[in-house]
Amino acid sequence: MRIEFTVPGVPMGKPRMTQRDKWKKRPCVMRYRAWADKVRAIAGKMPKPNIVASLDWIAYFEPPKSWSAEKRAAAMGELHRSKPDRDNIDKALLDALFVNDSAIALGTVEKRWGFPTRLEVAIQTTEDFNRGGRKPAAKQKPLGAVSNDEARALLKKLS
Repeated sequence: MRIEFTVPGVPMGKPRMTQRDKWKKRPCVMRYRAWADKVRAIAGKMPKPNIVASLDWIAYFEPPKSWSAEKRAAAMGELHRSKPDRDNIDKALLDALFVNDSAIALGTVEKRWGFPTRLEVAIQTTEDFNRGGRKPAAKQKPLGAVSNDEARALLKKLS
């Protein structure tokens, strides 16, 4: 079985948390908790972690408005090499979806410039994986996502 969903908005990395965060409402922790609730609501019922063969995701970030329209258009689809770190996004996603995520051992992660900002997630369970049905998340376009060419055209209209 393959589960795919898209979380609209800016992908978020998990903040460093302490025991105090259970009672002290730091803004970064409150934003993370709201984001995790949104991810769970969009994802729906998840399979048990022990039958998840792989969890792939691609995070898209909008180029900064301070960049020229030309530079923003050229960046679309290119690798995003700034914060948040990919391991923090991965941790935020896995902790939002699974209570015990240690059983998930395989997956691809990517950070790219794109429009609109979103997090595309593809989860493959062992039934399909063992039959050779694994497809990379990057090859499939979720509903509502725009191609890089469409994003460049949108940015040119906005400039």
